[in-house]
Amino acid sequence: MITITIRRLCTLFLCLFVTTYIFMAFNLPNNAFATTTITSSTPLPQSLSKSTTFVTHQPPLSTSDNKRIIELESELSVWSNLLAQARRDIDLQHHVSQDKIKRLEEKLHKKELQSRRSTAKLLSKLASSSSSTSTSTSFSSEVDANNPSPLDPSGNTLPPLLIYVYEMPPEFNTDLSDVEPNCKWNAPYSWQTKYTLETYMHAMLLKSPLRTLDPEAAHLFYVPIYVGCHLHHIGTNFNKASTKILQGVKWIQNKYPYWKRTQGRDHIFTFTHDIGGCVAPFRDLKHAIFITNTGELRDRSAAYKTYTNMYTKGYYQNRDLTLPCFNPWKDIVAPPMINDIDMIHWHETVQKDSALKLPRDKLATFRGTIIDKPGGWHYYSRGIRQHWLSKYEFDQQIKVTAVHPKEGFGDKAANYQKTYRNDFLTSTYCLCPPGWATWTPRLYEALLLGCIPAIIADDNVLPFSRTLDYTRFAVHVPESKANSLIEVLPQGKERIQELQNGVEQVYKAFVYNDPPIKGDAFHYLMRDLEWRAKSLGVMAGIAKEDGI
Repeated sequence: MITITIRRLCTLFLCLFVTTYIFMAFNLPNNAFATTTITSSTPLPQSLSKSTTFVTHQPPLSTSDNKRIIELESELSVWSNLLAQARRDIDLQHHVSQDKIKRLEEKLHKKELQSRRSTAKLLSKLASSSSSTSTSTSFSSEVDANNPSPLDPSGNTLPPLLIYVYEMPPEFNTDLSDVEPNCKWNAPYSWQTKYTLETYMHAMLLKSPLRTLDPEAAHLFYVPIYVGCHLHHIGTNFNKASTKILQGVKWIQNKYPYWKRTQGRDHIFTFTHDIGGCVAPFRDLKHAIFITNTGELRDRSAAYKTYTNMYTKGYYQNRDLTLPCFNPWKDIVAPPMINDIDMIHWHETVQKDSALKLPRDKLATFRGTIIDKPGGWHYYSRGIRQHWLSKYEFDQQIKVTAVHPKEGFGDKAANYQKTYRNDFLTSTYCLCPPGWATWTPRLYEALLLGCIPAIIADDNVLPFSRTLDYTRFAVHVPESKANSLIEVLPQGKERIQELQNGVEQVYKAFVYNDPPIKGDAFHYLMRDLEWRAKSLGVMAGIAKEDGI
């Protein structure tokens, strides 16, 4: 309605302007707008050209003409005021509408939380009534009836799953881990261990009650090829790593009948390097189960082409990177391996001595690599980190620090780890943007250090998201709003406290232990494998019968 009024006012305003102009043109004396052109053959001052236009003096307007002009100007003033008032009314209506939308969004968010909590209570009740073992959990003392845990009780028990571990030649695994320091999952820093889930998984499965020595009784088959370890050892050559995977598959095919029985659909591979399953030959392993750190659902072929070309020229010609590297119907996302003892035990340490808990005086923080240069680097972090540096480098609420990648290695590692950890301990939110890969260990380091993860990554599956409620302990910031952090991050005390409580309840689900304990990452990972085995039909024997 107001929009139609604006249009009418604009039309009337234009009509009045035209009327005024026509009136003046036809009612003023004939020479009122006359000009005289003087051309002189005599010398003129240099400031004038030889052909100069002068405006002649106009005779005074009549009283009636002056009166009419004043009337028209008065009418124009009235309509201008009406137009301005209509515009103010529209701005006010827009502001009111935005407030209504914001209030409705807040109500919707609360309803979603209430729904999730009700579901969590129901699942917890069903689990406790169906299994006496699930009632005794390592987190039960931290949860009350009005604030149910984001945890799934099923993570406290191992599933009825049988896994056969192939005894492959050591060239595929232990020959590398014995000599390569970056393959040891029990190293002290997370930058050393973040790719080593493959070696941990192999070691734990060999002594797990889920292991079966009878391949005929197995539901799943674990293929212990240390791909990340191999990449470290040979200088990140993706072509050689892909070849090593194919050699391992051929060894299995020649020695056992089980791959051909299901085309590898019940076989598990661990791909925990930056690009996850993109290092695997797609067509040869398209049915196999990948355990990976990244659940990338977006086409990242352009970025991965640039990244892999830095280490292996032309890798994208051998492995079509437009083909999916992660399939949510068969693959599993797992947390990276973190073995930093101080991080893992931080929650317990500050519970014993609250004086060690630092004040969180920053709203959010990020410390890491920020590179902006030609040659495909605009794909790095989707430009998010680069924009942060220009916007938040000197901000009082959000701390963004760019460091060189080599700061975390060698003699500088200890100092970098100290400043890095201090950022996490003094911030309410820890920013978790993508780099070349979408996944980042910051998400899990934040949980271990009591910081609420702010995940900036669209179209990405997170670990154990089928059973854990991430809205209870983390915040997702859409990439489109990555430069509006102060406006987007929740700052209400009640919501922040709710998220911090969730962090305290859930962090153990992202920790790997030796030996594994109830409610840790190994248990949740085994539950995801059981779910995948059921969904693929291999636990019911369907895959064995149809030969797919």
